[in-house]
Amino acid sequence: MASVWNSIALLTICSIITPIMAQDTSATLAGTITDPSGSAIAGVKLTLLNTSTAISATTETNTLGQYRFLFLNPGTYRLSAEMAGFLGL
Repeated sequence: MASVWNSIALLTICSIITPIMAQDTSATLAGTITDPSGSAIAGVKLTLLNTSTAISATTETNTLGQYRFLFLNPGTYRLSAEMAGFLGL
């Protein structure tokens, strides 16, 4: 009988804890870098700067020209890209 009550107590605790979990407010920024002909460009260094906090993150495009910044806080950002042999705008 005690194990039944323990199971009920555990189930009750789990059902109370689940709704209390916080919501996630972070975001992901992802994209693909291509040249004017539409071909993917690998090895582009990207820097994402939060203009309010001056915190930056960097990444590099993969062989398909894809990049991803994870766990971004809400804010205003500036994205810059650079690669040897390419002129920026």
